[in-house]
Amino acid sequence: MRFASILLVLFLSACSSNNQYETETTTKTEVKANTCDIQYTRYQATVTGYCQEIAASLPKNIPTIEKKIELRSITSIPEVFWYSSKMKYSLVKQDKKAPLVFVIAGTGASYSSSKMISLQKTLFQQGYHVISLSSPTFSNFIINLDSTTDFPGVLSQDAKNLYGVMQKVYQQVVNENNLENSELKRLGVGKLLDSLATLKDRKMISLNSDGSFSITELAREILWSNNIPTWAKILRLLQVKSCNMDQIEDILKVSKEELSQEIEKLEKTNLY
Repeated sequence: MRFASILLVLFLSACSSNNQYETETTTKTEVKANTCDIQYTRYQATVTGYCQEIAASLPKNIPTIEKKIELRSITSIPEVFWYSSKMKYSLVKQDKKAPLVFVIAGTGASYSSSKMISLQKTLFQQGYHVISLSSPTFSNFIINLDSTTDFPGVLSQDAKNLYGVMQKVYQQVVNENNLENSELKRLGVGKLLDSLATLKDRKMISLNSDGSFSITELAREILWSNNIPTWAKILRLLQVKSCNMDQIEDILKVSKEELSQEIEKLEKTNLY
């Protein structure tokens, strides 16, 4: 009997200790840090979002026009995809002449995802017409892609397909939504795709029939010809894309010493 009493006391003590531990643990987990005290990196906020205290004040509602475009014959799309027989996108239109911006959703995302809507509100507030397209890896884009050879996720093919879709969508909104006086600006294709589109527009690369890209003779002349001074090559490269010192050195194939000297000259003339 005495032995049983001792066991009971020990059991109750253990339960009491566990309850105390759980209470302390629960209390610790309930302590919440102020989101605004977190040190954000330059990239972190693109994923987690900034805290509400410093978030931009965006309009609650914007005049969004839901649109569809037929990129391939509807009869060629399997019946199981009846719900996705046309490619969907949206247009946010200003009530006056304005630049037009294309926003492309991130990998696997829709044109109407929460982050896309946030971008639409931001750009509309700044005075842009906004066309939003889904990612080339989103199901609606894949189903409606007029190709039997391309695969989503192949950057060169994605860039080619996006470029073609953008042109067709632009023609549709010009005809249907009276945007003929707008200035077209292609933004938001994603870092790599945007770079490819920019290089193509500046005639630095050309699109081959198989979907790959080649460096143009113009680019070879501007960036690597011995007839062009290094300082001019640097300026031309920076017009095409932002680069740090290591990237400039790697692209232009110049020594770090020569690069430093040329940049010093440009700084003295206020060109860099």
